[in-house]
Amino acid sequence: MKRLIPALLGHELAPATASVQYFWSDQYDVKLQALGRTSAQSDVHTVAGNGRAFVSHYSRNGTVEGVVGANSPRQVMTMRRTISAGVPVSDLLD
Repeated sequence: MKRLIPALLGHELAPATASVQYFWSDQYDVKLQALGRTSAQSDVHTVAGNGRAFVSHYSRNGTVEGVVGANSPRQVMTMRRTISAGVPVSDLLD
């Protein structure tokens, strides 16, 4: 309702902040985290992994749309702005 009243009065509204979906789960000694939305049509790019920890970027049409990681909380959470900004996945891959 707070956003509706200014719109009815003809006032310009600031765009709503884009939020990035987030999920996490602790499974015994493994911390799983996911940011963004992914689908079966997403391209998957595993960018770090050592058997017990990994980070994978998900892209669609060349744009980062999500990240999934295990035991890599810092690397996953730093991707929030990247996902909301629609950064090209090519900017992240070497």
